Amino acid sequence: MREKNSSSIPYFKKEIFLLKFGGISLAGNESFGYRVYSYFIISVITYPYLIIAFGDLFKHEFEVVAQLCIYIGSYLMAVSITMVTFSNRIKLGKLLDKIQQKPFLPNTKRGGKMETELINQWILYKNNQYIILMAGAGICYTLAVAYTIMKRITSSNPQDWAFAFGPITFFNVTYSPNYEILWMYQNISVFCIVSNLLQAISILAAILTFDSKPHAKSTYEQDYTIDVLSIPWKYLESILRAMIRYHLSIIEIATDLENIFSNAMFSVYLFTLASLCFEIYRAAMVSIVFIFDY
Repeated sequence: MREKNSSSIPYFKKEIFLLKFGGISLAGNESFGYRVYSYFIISVITYPYLIIAFGDLFKHEFEVVAQLCIYIGSYLMAVSITMVTFSNRIKLGKLLDKIQQKPFLPNTKRGGKMETELINQWILYKNNQYIILMAGAGICYTLAVAYTIMKRITSSNPQDWAFAFGPITFFNVTYSPNYEILWMYQNISVFCIVSNLLQAISILAAILTFDSKPHAKSTYEQDYTIDVLSIPWKYLESILRAMIRYHLSIIEIATDLENIFSNAMFSVYLFTLASLCFEIYRAAMVSIVFIFDY
């Protein structure tokens, strides 16, 4: 097991904390109690709801199933990314450690103060992107849950009760406390899986922008008063070696990232395509008369 590297905290502190809260620790040195908690979140909170959602598919006609498949497809996509993150959590932790070690640390000899400025710009961009992502998801989640609470409070008719993230008919939810139990279970399950999904996406996007950010010119290139051709090779060699090592490390980071998330991104493509097909089918079934009447 690798030791937890404290250098991973400054860049990805929020993502690592929320992943750990969702049962995915990147440290590799978890206690027995946390491992029990982690497998409880993954095995009891995540998977069973997927089975319940699949059970609903066999209780309705195809028109209703087409609508349910959109919910299930989205959930499957989130679960697949979460499972990939969970199974590769140690590799992902090591990858985050690499980004905060040499040769990725600012090097004034290699790029001068510009390297520090570029890192700070990347951190600002990453944090802003993270805030927008989490705020958008938080607002959508809160509004959906609040709507179902209002429906439950304002009506005693079970036909008016609703679930925030897709109907559940596998169990009889027309009376209490069945409805409240399944309502709470669905909300907790979706919260955990979406939280892990957003952290994985945020880390993926942050690493991609880190690899693609503009790179600083060498100190010799920044000083236009110096004729680079007149500098002896013994001085240029160390700069060139550092720059080559830096770019090779970028390629290594990109390769590691591809190895970790390639299957997850392929599943996103498949489930997005499947959801689009069901959406097109539902749109094709809408009556033209109904559209004009509306």
